[in-house]
Amino acid sequence: MDYAQDKEYNQTEKVKCASCGADMVFNPESQSLTCEHCGSVVEIKSEILEEENDFFADMNEDEWAKEALSYRCENCGAVTVLQVGEIAGNCPFCGASRVIAEQDQVGIKPSAIIPFAFDKTHAKEYYKKWIKKKLFAPSKLKKNFVADKVSGVYLPCWTYDAYTLSVYEGRLGEYYYVTVGSGKDRRTVRRTRWYRVYGEYVGDFDDVTIEASAKIDQSQYNKIAPFPTKEAYVYDSKYMAGFSAERYSTGIKEGFERAKGYMEANIRRGILSRYHADVVGYLNVKTSYKKVTYKYLLLPVWMCGFSYNKKRYGFLVNGKTGRTTGKTPVSPWRVLVATLLGLGALALLVYLCMNS
Repeated sequence: MDYAQDKEYNQTEKVKCASCGADMVFNPESQSLTCEHCGSVVEIKSEILEEENDFFADMNEDEWAKEALSYRCENCGAVTVLQVGEIAGNCPFCGASRVIAEQDQVGIKPSAIIPFAFDKTHAKEYYKKWIKKKLFAPSKLKKNFVADKVSGVYLPCWTYDAYTLSVYEGRLGEYYYVTVGSGKDRRTVRRTRWYRVYGEYVGDFDDVTIEASAKIDQSQYNKIAPFPTKEAYVYDSKYMAGFSAERYSTGIKEGFERAKGYMEANIRRGILSRYHADVVGYLNVKTSYKKVTYKYLLLPVWMCGFSYNKKRYGFLVNGKTGRTTGKTPVSPWRVLVATLLGLGALALLVYLCMNS
């Protein structure tokens, strides 16, 4: 049985319009719930998240299951989350229609959310502006771009705050130069003056962000980042009406280990900035982490796809800032022209150099 299409399996509460009884959806333009049937509007009380969660406290892995359902795509394996009562249609990642409900896979409830700031029409416009800047993209695509699949998905991430105290000791080197030999054998050589260092280093990290998606890797995330994490609202399911969310694939503890890698790299840079070191013999650092807090944050991303010359292409748009990334078709003629122009310029430069 296809649970994604089984209305009996997915009964209940949605936000119903008080005027006509239709389902309401979140409208990014007005930042409110809107009835697409009669036009009624319900305001959402927004509250900036101020207090974060204690990382070392017990976490309830099933707390979101009371108000949300997860769906697994049988085609690409993506796991997305919808509010209870909403029916999964196509997978927002690959477009497949075969999605199966898995209620026990919902996980920790988000603590914060950054709502979409614009609708899918504006997302397409951001891509049009982006692709026009691509030198090798076909002119036909730039003029007649049409996206045939646009899905608004909240991507999961963890953010971590921490105070750190590091104790370090190491051996650093500073270059100096001396002149040796005489006559024709006289020359300058570089030598290293080594010295030992030790001490303490205090760090204060705020909102170290780790993407937790199975479908979007860190490099893709970085291309549409940053997201204004300090402007995140306390999670409210109303912001998800009409949208879906990907379930995190990177757990909170694994996410913290990745965050520690980022923090430790910054700590090492901070320590080395205290000294004039041209080379590092070794630097041993032992760090303790205090007052570690986290938030499970949902980030708004428009996932879009289109066909060109019988091939599929996709792109991502930051649903808050409009920053865009993706793959584009390449025009062989534009590549050829650019190559010929480059060769011509090189030939001209060689000619001028030979005759100067």
